[in-house]
Amino acid sequence: MVFGARSAFGLKERRKKVAVPEQHSKKLKQFQMDRVSDLIHMGANLLFVRNAEMAPLAVLEHGHTLLTVDHHGLIQSDPDLQVR
Repeated sequence: MVFGARSAFGLKERRKKVAVPEQHSKKLKQFQMDRVSDLIHMGANLLFVRNAEMAPLAVLEHGHTLLTVDHHGLIQSDPDLQVR
């Protein structure tokens, strides 16, 4: 096995942070923005940020699946949520 500039072990990770739109980033805490940014980087689309009673909830779509990121930064892939 060769370890050098041409091997996979020699490559640096090239991920870039995906910017969350400013209108939404003002509502979210930094750890929520980090999670949302990671999901966007993986192909999800941020639909909206719901101003829930306790804390904001980011709602994303990945394919035909809805995802949410709660105020603790937890991602839920099967939220009990209906989008009109």
